[in-house]
Amino acid sequence: MKGQLYIDFVLALALFVFVYSSVFGYIAFFTAGYRQNTDEFTFESRVLSNDFVEGAGYPSYWQSYSQANTLGFAWFNTSIYPNIIDKVKFNAAAGQSCDTLKTKTDISTNFKIELESNNTNISCSGTAPNNARRIERTVFVYDGMNITGGIFRIYMW
Repeated sequence: MKGQLYIDFVLALALFVFVYSSVFGYIAFFTAGYRQNTDEFTFESRVLSNDFVEGAGYPSYWQSYSQANTLGFAWFNTSIYPNIIDKVKFNAAAGQSCDTLKTKTDISTNFKIELESNNTNISCSGTAPNNARRIERTVFVYDGMNITGGIFRIYMW
């Protein structure tokens, strides 16, 4: 009789621990998903990052800001050479104010772009607030002759 009570207790305890951990595990899972879905910059930051790094813009051969209808900094063919930013295109855009760059994108959110390569930072003119969301991507930078590593950053607010 004592053995049967002991087994019942162990089974009840195991069932309680299982249910308890499952409930709190799912609560944490759903809350993280809810926070991600309510973040207003989640979608726009991914779109903007992909447009700039993986898209060449339109027309794809633009070299000065006035030639570009839409911004994209990708060099050549992104399916063969992914994540390579053309430094000439980036320098042309970086010479403008960050507010001006918004006119050549589909995004209405304020943003600032920055490229760090060979210990130099290039960015559009403007300042991002301290609470701006920062998105970083490791990229390669083509400067006309060489390809070097770099970091592409977008600040959104």
